[in-house]
Amino acid sequence: MTVGSTGCSSTRCHPPCSEDVPRSRLRFLFIVIGALTASSSLLYHAQFASLEASSIFSEPRITRRYHYHDFPDHDQPQSLLPQPRRRRLQSQPQAQPQGQGQTQAMAPVQPQTAVAPVSSPLDMASAVGLSSLSSPSTRLQQQSQQQSQLQLEPQQSQLEPPQEQSQLETPQQQSQLEPQQSQSQLQQSQSQSQSQSQERNNPNLSQSQLEPPQEQSQLETPQQQSQLEPQQSQSQSQESQQPQSLAPLPIDPSLSSPILGTAIDNTTNVLLNLFRRANDRVSETDVPLLFEMPHTGAEIVFNILTQCYGLQPKRYLDPDELERARRQNVVDEYFVSSHDRPKEAFLNMRQRFHFLSTPYYQGGARLLTLKHRGRVVVMMRHPVVLAESMYLTMPGAVRGDMVGLLEFVTREDYYDNFLTRMLANVPAHVEVTEEHFKEARMILENKFLIGMTNDVAETVQKRLKLYFGWEELPSQQGCEMYYIKNGVMALPPVTIEEGGHYWRAIQKINLFDMKLYARAMSVFGQQKMRMPVHPLAVQKEREVVNEAFARLRNVDEPLDESDVPFFWHIPKASGTTVKEILSRCYGLVRTEMVKPPQSLDVYSKYILNVDLTTKESIEAAKNLGFIENGLADVVISQLSLEGATVFSSYHMGRAFTIMRHPVKLAISLFYYRQIATWEPTYRPEYKDISLQDYIELNGYYDNWMVRMLTNAKTGGLNDRHLDLTKSIIKNKFLVGISDHMPDTFRVLEKRFGWKEMKEGCVKEKLNRPSNSNKYPEVARGSKVWNVIAEKNKYDMGLYYYALELFGDVVQKMSDTAKMGMEVAT
Repeated sequence: MTVGSTGCSSTRCHPPCSEDVPRSRLRFLFIVIGALTASSSLLYHAQFASLEASSIFSEPRITRRYHYHDFPDHDQPQSLLPQPRRRRLQSQPQAQPQGQGQTQAMAPVQPQTAVAPVSSPLDMASAVGLSSLSSPSTRLQQQSQQQSQLQLEPQQSQLEPPQEQSQLETPQQQSQLEPQQSQSQLQQSQSQSQSQSQERNNPNLSQSQLEPPQEQSQLETPQQQSQLEPQQSQSQSQESQQPQSLAPLPIDPSLSSPILGTAIDNTTNVLLNLFRRANDRVSETDVPLLFEMPHTGAEIVFNILTQCYGLQPKRYLDPDELERARRQNVVDEYFVSSHDRPKEAFLNMRQRFHFLSTPYYQGGARLLTLKHRGRVVVMMRHPVVLAESMYLTMPGAVRGDMVGLLEFVTREDYYDNFLTRMLANVPAHVEVTEEHFKEARMILENKFLIGMTNDVAETVQKRLKLYFGWEELPSQQGCEMYYIKNGVMALPPVTIEEGGHYWRAIQKINLFDMKLYARAMSVFGQQKMRMPVHPLAVQKEREVVNEAFARLRNVDEPLDESDVPFFWHIPKASGTTVKEILSRCYGLVRTEMVKPPQSLDVYSKYILNVDLTTKESIEAAKNLGFIENGLADVVISQLSLEGATVFSSYHMGRAFTIMRHPVKLAISLFYYRQIATWEPTYRPEYKDISLQDYIELNGYYDNWMVRMLTNAKTGGLNDRHLDLTKSIIKNKFLVGISDHMPDTFRVLEKRFGWKEMKEGCVKEKLNRPSNSNKYPEVARGSKVWNVIAEKNKYDMGLYYYALELFGDVVQKMSDTAKMGMEVAT
C-alpha cells in the first residue's frame, strides 16, 4: 500500500489509514499529556496528604471549621450538624469499576502508612487526656517518638504504596491491572484472616508477630528507612517482622496469668468474671478498684480514701507498670482488707495495699484473680462537659472558645464515645454501634458502683462509706468535706451553653456516651436505695439505734412523773391534726419552730420555739436544756432516732406515733408536694408527671418508716430490717392508726392521763382535720396501687404488724372497761 491511497487492505497496519496519521498522532499526544498531568497532580496531592496526616501526633488536622450558622435551628437543615466520623480501618482502597474514566483516577489519595491506628482502648486512655497522669519517662518516650515520626514524613511521602500505582497508569493499563488488583486484595484478606485465626489459636505468639505491617516504616530511622525503600514491594510476611506501634501497647493477653498459672483470654467476658456484681455484698477478699476516668473528679475520691480513711493504694498510671504488677501477682501477694487491723496500723503498710487505682480499666482488671475479685468504682460526668474539660487541657486552648472546642471534637484523633469504647473494648478505628452500647450498658449496670461528679458528697458519704464500710480516721474528722469542697472548686467551670447549638453538636458526636450517661444517672438513683450495706456499716447503724432508743421507756413499764411524751410525726399521717389536738384540746406545750433562731420562747401559749427537724438543729436544741427544765409537755419530731437523743436517763421519753397505710400515705404525699409552697419539700415539677412515674423515679425514698427506725437511710433493705422495726414498735412505741383516730385518742388518754379542756374538742378537730388535701382516689388492687405496695413492701409489713398491736391494745382496753362495769354493777 502506498501513501496517499484511498484504501487499506491490511488490518495489521497502525494507524489504519495513512490519511489519519496526523490526527491520530495528535490524539496520542493529548493522551500522553493528560496522563503526565494526572500523575504529577496525584503525586502532589499524595505528598501533601501524607504530610498533613502525619501531623496528627503533634498538631492534629482539623477536618472542618464549623461556625454558629452551621448548626440547625428552626430554619436550618439537620444535615448541617457534624456527623460522627467513621473510624473503620480500610486495608485496601477498592478497585474502581470500569467505565468511570480518568476523573476518578485523578482524585487525591491519602497514603495508608501515614498514621498508625490505635488498636486498643488502653491506647485511647493514653490519648484522651492521661498525659498529665503518665510518668515523665513515658512522656519523654512519646515526645521522642513524635519527633522521629515527623522526621520520617518527607521520605514516607515518596514511598508510593502498591495500591496507588493503578491510579497513575493509563486507562488501558488500569483495565489490565484491575483483575490483578482484585485478586491481590482477595489474597491479602485471606492472609489476614489466616493470621488472625493463627493468633487466636496460638497464644504463644510474640507481640512482634501481632503488630500491623503498616507501622514498620514509622519506627525506623531515616537511614534504615532509605534502605527499606527497595523492599516495599516484597511480601507482607517479611514486613510484619518489625514490631511496636507509636501508642502505648495493650497488655499482651498471651502472657501467663497468676490465676491458676493459665493465660487470660483477651475478651471482655473473661475480664468481667473478675469483677463482683455491684448488688452483691462486699466480702473481705474483694479488691476495691477505682477507675480514674480522666476529668471526672476521680482524684477527689482518691484523696479521700488515702487522706481521710487512711487507706493504702496501689496506683498505676502507666501500662508498663500494670504489666509489671501483673507479672508480680501483686493482688495475691500484697492485698489486705481495710478492716482486718486497727486504723493506726495503716501507715506502716510497706508493699501491702487496700485498693487499686488506675485509669486503665481493662489493665486493672487483669491484676485481679479468682481469689481476689474486684469491686470497681467509677465517677461519671456529662459527656459534653467532659469534652470541654478535655479540650481545656490541650495546648493553646482558650476557655469559652466554642469554635476551638468544636474543632477539637471533630478532629480525626478525638475519641468519641470514650466510655462506651472503654467498656465494650471498641478500638479507635472502629465505629461504635448499638450493639457496643448495649454491651457497655450491661457492664455498667451490673458491675460498677457509680458516682456522679456533680454530686460528690452523695457519692462518698451515702455510697462508698456504706458499701465498703469505711469511715474517717478519728484524727481526720471533717476531712471528707474539706476534699470534696476543694476538689469540686478545682474543677473547671462549664462555659458551654446547655442545650445550645454547640452543646447539641457535641451530644450528637458522643451519642452513645450520652445514652450511657443517662442510664448511669438512673442506676445511680437506684443504687442509693438498693445497694448492699457492708456488715460493719450495719453494725454501726445498730449501735446508733440501740443508743437512741435506750432513752425511751418500754411500753409495758409503768409511767413515771419524769417521763416526757415523744410523738414521732410521720408525714401525711394526720400529724398536723394530732398537734392541734395536743395543744388546743389538752393544753399541752409542744415543740415546734415558729420563728428562727430557736429559743426557749413560747408562742401562742402552747408552742415552744425549738427546732427538731434536722440532726444539727437537734444538737443545738439539746444545749438549750429544755428537757431538764421541764419546758415541754410533748416533744415532736419526724426523726425518730435523732429526736430520741434529747432525752436522758433522768428524763426518759414515752414514744407514740400514728401510722397510715403506706400506699395511701405515698399517694397523699405525692399530691401534697405539688401544692405545698410553704414546705421545703415543695416540688412543682410533680404536676407534669403521673403517680406511677413518681413512684418509679430514680431515688424514690421507699419504706420511709423502716428506714427511719433502723437508721438505714440509704442502701438496700432485707427481712432483718423489718424484724428489727417490729421489735422496736412492740417495745418502745404506742401505736395509733390514722383510719381509727377516735380509738387512737382513747388509748392515748388512757396511757398518759390526758383530759380535754373542753368536752367534745377532740371530736370536733377530728371532723375538721388540719392540713388535708384533696386528690384523686386510687382503687385498691389497681396497677398503680400494686406498684406502690411492692415498692414499700417492708413498710407494708410493718403497718400490718402495727394493726395487730393496735387491735390488741384496743381489745385489752375494752375488756378492762367491761370488767370495770361488771364490778360496778
